[in-house]
Amino acid sequence: MSLRGFLLIAVLLLGAVPALADCECPAGSLEQAIRKAETIIRGEIVSARLLGATVIEFDVQVNDAVRGNPESEYRLTTPMPGACGVAVRLGFNDLFVLDDAKHSVSTCNGSGRANSKKYVFLSTAIRLVDLPVSDARGAERLISQRFNPGFGRAEIDAFFEFVEKIDPLSSSALHSDSKIEYRGIALRFVDGRFDNVEIR
Repeated sequence: MSLRGFLLIAVLLLGAVPALADCECPAGSLEQAIRKAETIIRGEIVSARLLGATVIEFDVQVNDAVRGNPESEYRLTTPMPGACGVAVRLGFNDLFVLDDAKHSVSTCNGSGRANSKKYVFLSTAIRLVDLPVSDARGAERLISQRFNPGFGRAEIDAFFEFVEKIDPLSSSALHSDSKIEYRGIALRFVDGRFDNVEIR
């Protein structure tokens, strides 16, 4: 087996496990990239190959349009894991933020983060800020689908702190002891746990 073949197999098996440990993204780069991106997708990696020694090219079959009107398949590139590349694993589904015509993605622009603990609600946050301000019913439905009664307050506070950073209209969430208000909805809490969401 050639060295290139061995490296590709290693990358596909290990993904970008070292990436988050070895790479440091500029402060705010993820939030800025998400705010600017016209197309954000979830999709399955169906093939991959090395381009030289530092870049992986891979094909993604789109299965969910998080933002925009995507094509059915994309050919993307990403750096190697230690340089903030995304995890490239055949058959793996993830989120990809397409922020330029070259379709180069990295963990710094929000790609490859959908299954990390810190960004588990990334798709929900993007869908929420993309709703029209007047669509309180849609926001209520989205929150109800994602957060079950009893969900912890700290996690939801962190979710809305992130939402504020990517909101293109710079909408603010108002936090009080018993509720969080955002645009036209209010999330209510009992004993520090999520109870329900309603239209204000």
